[in-house]
Amino acid sequence: MASMSCRVLLVESFYGGSHAAFADGLVSHSTHRIDLMALPAQNWRWRTRTAALEFGAQLPDARQYDAALVTDLIDLADLKAIWSRSSPAILLYVHESQLTYPYPKDRNPDMNTALQDIKNCLVADRVLFNSHVHRNAFLERISAIIAKIPAGRRMEWRSDVGDKSTVVYPGIDIPAATLEAEQSNRPPRILWNHRWEYDKRPGPFFRSLVKLAGEGLAFEVIVLGENPQVKPKEFLHAREALGDRIIRWGYAESRREYEVWVAAADIVISTAIQENFGIAVVEAIGAGCRPLLPRRLSYPEIIPEAFHDRVLYGNEADLLRKLRRLLTLERRSLRLDELSKAMRRFAWDAVIDQYDSEIETTVRSWRYQAP
Repeated sequence: MASMSCRVLLVESFYGGSHAAFADGLVSHSTHRIDLMALPAQNWRWRTRTAALEFGAQLPDARQYDAALVTDLIDLADLKAIWSRSSPAILLYVHESQLTYPYPKDRNPDMNTALQDIKNCLVADRVLFNSHVHRNAFLERISAIIAKIPAGRRMEWRSDVGDKSTVVYPGIDIPAATLEAEQSNRPPRILWNHRWEYDKRPGPFFRSLVKLAGEGLAFEVIVLGENPQVKPKEFLHAREALGDRIIRWGYAESRREYEVWVAAADIVISTAIQENFGIAVVEAIGAGCRPLLPRRLSYPEIIPEAFHDRVLYGNEADLLRKLRRLLTLERRSLRLDELSKAMRRFAWDAVIDQYDSEIETTVRSWRYQAP
């Protein structure tokens, strides 16, 4: 628990989904007094460029705050310029970054946004990443970006960001696990609870399900997640191929509805090529789902090592093999209660002290250094 009480302004330029859940959780659990300023979750590319200007005159007098905690979809230099000399200590929370995004082969990386990610970190007084794998990848990419700059290379950018950054896992509201008898009267239920986008790579997920359906294995499918596309082809084809096996299809309009469907599932699968933490996966495991996750990204970090061989897979063929085993030999004993309990380390009541401590320490350091 923090030993001093700070007044904090939380600036969220993309208030929706996991960003909104993070903001609400921090406000409600912190021992500090936190005021929230937010913009709707729309047009993220424009938000990164114009959010500070959109907040504009709505921004309160910074002198009434000890610190501002700002999330990443914003130009932090613009925000600090608006506040000018009245700017409080600034902590930056990095949910995601274009610096580490795996672009398709037919698209060039967005260098401007990547440079802005670096600039935000340099402008902030303290930088918080949501996982070690994200922080490490970010620091590695800084060197690659610097190598592209024709002149005036600043190799200390990496060390500057490294010195002022740390990892604080996002707090999670874990859905309650169902007490339903395990698959006693129904087939196992497989869950997709990710965005319907390229970086979540739905192809291997649906190919595996269609293959096992063709083998005659019994299972049901729950497909949740936001769909930013008009006609996501892989999802449309899968819906036709899986037919009556699908018992839920589409975005859950309320948190309560989402939690009900997550708790009703038995197996959660990720096939992502981009995952800096994995909130949806942690929620599902905490609710009792047996995970099958790629042996990459943040998953080896968030899953205790004792469970790696049972729940992490190496490639698509390995995913298919392990899922087939779960649907046949292990279908009556899918739950891993100890793994579900291990997700409690990401619950808000387990991580909030670290957030409060980071705020307090940053404020103390900033006051000491202030002229």
